[in-house]
Amino acid sequence: MVNINDQRIQLDVSASQKISNGFSVFAEVMNLTNAPLRYYNGTTSRPEQQEFYSWWGNLGVKFNF
Repeated sequence: MVNINDQRIQLDVSASQKISNGFSVFAEVMNLTNAPLRYYNGTTSRPEQQEFYSWWGNLGVKFNF
């Protein structure tokens, strides 16, 4: 049998702001919709696996030389 991956649409958001010369802050949030990852065995009527990863993010400060 052929394994099929389901189409997956994931919503990600990011933003950054320059503070001064060389310094900026940033924030990223990924998978806001909690889109599942699905695998099927040959056809979509035979689901094999479904995974949820929730949302996650990063927050930080960047310095450029």
